[in-house]
Amino acid sequence: MGIHALLRPSTAAIVFTGLALQASAAVATVRVATPTTVNSVIAALQPGDTMKLVGTFDSLIRIRSKSFNQVVTIDASAAEINASMTLTDVKGVNIVGGRWTPHNTTRYGLVEILRGTDISMSGGFFHGTGTPLGRGISATDSTRITVRDNAFSEVHNSVLITGSTDSLVTRNNVLHATDDGFEIINSSRVIVSSNLCSHGNRHAGAHADCVQLSSIPGKPVNTDVVILNNRALDDTQGFASFDPDYFSGQRYVFAGNFVAVQFPHGIACYGCVDSLFQDNHLVSLPGEVHRVSLNTPYGTNNTFINNQFFDLRNGTRAQLTDLFRQHPFSSYMPSFTAGSLFDSQYIGFVPEPAVWLQFI
Repeated sequence: MGIHALLRPSTAAIVFTGLALQASAAVATVRVATPTTVNSVIAALQPGDTMKLVGTFDSLIRIRSKSFNQVVTIDASAAEINASMTLTDVKGVNIVGGRWTPHNTTRYGLVEILRGTDISMSGGFFHGTGTPLGRGISATDSTRITVRDNAFSEVHNSVLITGSTDSLVTRNNVLHATDDGFEIINSSRVIVSSNLCSHGNRHAGAHADCVQLSSIPGKPVNTDVVILNNRALDDTQGFASFDPDYFSGQRYVFAGNFVAVQFPHGIACYGCVDSLFQDNHLVSLPGEVHRVSLNTPYGTNNTFINNQFFDLRNGTRAQLTDLFRQHPFSSYMPSFTAGSLFDSQYIGFVPEPAVWLQFI
């Protein structure tokens, strides 16, 4: 099976409700942008336009200070992007597809969003260098960001959300990550749902997590973050918040996650307050030393419902496959919606077992 087939995001049904942005009187146009014309095409973009990237892009693509009251689509499905795309002070952009491969590993992310609003990135394939440098998608000081249905391979951190609100990270596949798959820092009202982290390729010294939650001193801590129906497998830790000095976890939800990893931290939430742990399955893998656990030291007023532990250290991979197949996804519903207005709000998700099982 080729890498594209292996990393293909699930095609399972997900129900979205959307709030369309206000229509513009401008007539939508499809504008083709090549590496030599991309800057002029960006300058000419009007609300509702589609910019179709064609060719191999080796230089930074920069979009600045643009607010579209009707969504602009950047169709990168026919593009190889070997540098980065940055969106600064931009509103109303939907980026679709593309093969993103860095040739400059000092870049912070292949798609960088700074002070963005209503930005979506979907359907892209991000292939990193397998080194401790470089990230896939980052959003900083932004609101209503959606990252969905993307595939990441050999990327240091696949998705980084910092200082952002009302955002959705869903149905992404992470393979051979050299560090954390998803990082949520100093953010609020974020849903991380139905993602898969598998077969990590940690660089020396990394304590990789599928989802890492943290806070930077002196800034607002993470609040109202939902980690729902995700899968973490093999050479990674599961879902963790490790900085109790800053009380980084307020009103977290960990629900319906399946954790079968090589390290003891299946779910860890240090100093978490008013948080819910429900319907999670934590599996100690066959042949491993560590017993996978759920740890909440220094926490207060937390609730634990129907979390189950399976010790397969003396068992078989066939037993693991059976557990994986039988794991019930949680029906927990977040109390808030998330995601860019034009793109999606989380409602629910039923996975296709065959898609998940191929990773075992």
